[in-house]
Amino acid sequence: MSRIILSLAIVSTVLLTSAYVLGWNVEPAAARTGESLFDLHFAVALGAMLFATLVHGITLTYFMGTGRWLEETLSAYSLPMERFERSRRLKYRVIGWMTLAFLSLLFTGACGAAAHVSTAIGPRFWWGIPVATWHFAAASVALTLNTYVHAREYEAVLENNRLIRSVVDDVRRIRAEHGLPC
Repeated sequence: MSRIILSLAIVSTVLLTSAYVLGWNVEPAAARTGESLFDLHFAVALGAMLFATLVHGITLTYFMGTGRWLEETLSAYSLPMERFERSRRLKYRVIGWMTLAFLSLLFTGACGAAAHVSTAIGPRFWWGIPVATWHFAAASVALTLNTYVHAREYEAVLENNRLIRSVVDDVRRIRAEHGLPC
């Protein structure tokens, strides 16, 4: 599973970076006239947001499933619940980061939509700062934060995999001691 999460995280980061670079090259006039670079930036950014959200969701689902498996297996074989608690701590450690990363994507998209509308109706400002500047800043934060969170998720999945392997080894040992097939 760790290779899958790593692969998905890399694709997500490449998509987010592509959207960022494309957006850097969009001129305000292009957004107004609907030129292809703006359209490409919009499509790639939307796809990147959805894909990054998917990666966070898959990681969360992985932790939910393996956590349940650990709890049931440790209980069934009367093994200490310490590894389940460690897995749960790993899950809750990344959930907060996932939420923050997801919210950064939403805020970036909202700023991008506001920046696009402001090019059509005239410059708009939030607290004296142009909306396009907010969008650029939000995109910078979202790219950095999501890349960091993907790395944290991967580390947590690797650690969780080690916990699962140790439980599987204990279960094999117990089954072998009782003459049961492994």
